[in-house]
Amino acid sequence: MTNSPINFNYAFAEPHRICVCLPESSNKTLFDCTKESLMMLWSDGNTKNNPLGAYKRVRIDWKVKITAKCNDTPMEAVSWERIEGYIPSLRYKMQAEDTEVVIDCIATSLGDVLNISIINNSNEYKNISLDACVLDNTVNTKWVDFDCEFSVVNPIFNDASDRIVIMDANITNNIPRRREAVSFTYSLKPKESVKSKLIRPNKKYNEDIKELINTDWDFLCKEGLNTWKEIVKKAPVFSLPDSIVENAYKACLCDIFVMREEQADGRIAGLAGTEMYRSANTGEPCFQSLALGKYGFFEQAKENIEFVAQFQIENGSWEDDKQWGKYMWATSGWKSHSIKQYYLRTRDKKFLEENFERMLRSAKWSKEQRDKIKQKKNPEDPEWGLMPRGMGDCGLKDNDDLFGVFYPHNFLHCMGIEIAAWSAKELGRDDEYARLNSDYLDYKECIIKSLDKAHIREDDKSIWIGSSPNNKSGSRWGVADVVYPSNILPVNHPLAVGTMKKLQSNISQGGLPKNLGWIP
Repeated sequence: MTNSPINFNYAFAEPHRICVCLPESSNKTLFDCTKESLMMLWSDGNTKNNPLGAYKRVRIDWKVKITAKCNDTPMEAVSWERIEGYIPSLRYKMQAEDTEVVIDCIATSLGDVLNISIINNSNEYKNISLDACVLDNTVNTKWVDFDCEFSVVNPIFNDASDRIVIMDANITNNIPRRREAVSFTYSLKPKESVKSKLIRPNKKYNEDIKELINTDWDFLCKEGLNTWKEIVKKAPVFSLPDSIVENAYKACLCDIFVMREEQADGRIAGLAGTEMYRSANTGEPCFQSLALGKYGFFEQAKENIEFVAQFQIENGSWEDDKQWGKYMWATSGWKSHSIKQYYLRTRDKKFLEENFERMLRSAKWSKEQRDKIKQKKNPEDPEWGLMPRGMGDCGLKDNDDLFGVFYPHNFLHCMGIEIAAWSAKELGRDDEYARLNSDYLDYKECIIKSLDKAHIREDDKSIWIGSSPNNKSGSRWGVADVVYPSNILPVNHPLAVGTMKKLQSNISQGGLPKNLGWIP
């Protein structure tokens, strides 16, 4: 890798999205920031309606577009950031003609609050208008009845006609400029400022309007922000000279709690995303558990692990046969790795004992699968002794096929067998340790022999590990796992060195290897 400036600006390209919610909430609102507008998107659904561990998208039901004008000139956003630099909330700033609109978007126990501040910094009168328009077949009560004192948007289609989609938090004389919108209109004197509130309540109806108007939203906003501050207070404190880096750490920690939600069985589990991937699979929740355990959130780490660890069928397969990760042989490895790391931090022997029984059944099933491949294949075949065809995911492909015999999944599956052997030794299960360790060493030897035969050798004599035997296609996802965490090859092995050079030959502006997933 050549020395070059590191630039992550591309990661903040428009639209820049942030998920605003309370910790572990089933009410999640997405905000998409662009210079021209602020989009607010949310779903009436949640993961409590999903089959356990399945990939089922929680689809967006509602979209609201927020725009503003100053003297009929469209205002443009000049910044968007988290409140206090890390809280899962949003501060969106727009400017035009020496006038500023600041929108603070905060999740509360009753719904989302958009605190709107409008400031005229000029020495002239300014006419400011802000519209929050629902992009669906809806109508504002004041569009029907100009004398109505409430500005509330109700559905015409898609829900009960008295459902509150969005509303002005105050009694108002502002007539909406469109039937689907809540509008705020002000004529400001020089240096004058005003404040307003737009509310997106959680499943409220017109009979609740007066209650919502009388709600102390400022108190609820403070309470919502403090909920996040309390989480950060429980985490290790870093004394860092760079406040931006410190806030990035806090933001990442908070986002783990954004990515947790109640499931159909009442458990709280980790998620893989907040829209398209808003489902509880095995991979991301296991990765989250590693961070949660490292920073002392043992209860939450255990919840993440226990949710995914329960998915094992009668024949011993621990590979999410009825869940999202079906045919991805890495899943049992991720589970085992998370269990081991949790145990090393807590010394919870009962937890290890319970999950060792799962590891044991999984290892027996795994050996049966590999033995079948040994019977079918010639010992000289690079697939001999590996797991059978499975799903690649993460951009792994065997030419154009999503299914194949993929090295990264074998690396991590093998790691799971090693951890099963380690657990047997840790628990004094000598009756099982010898067999498990023998299975692990055999599997590791099969992988190393396969890599020796079927790695990629370029014309310039450079060598690297492809996604599957003799295969350059697909992504490079997981190939470095051969070194860590699976420990199959030492870091100085020629194939490990060559693979890292291959990864570093295709670097993003942000200094990270490309082609590690679906995007080349």
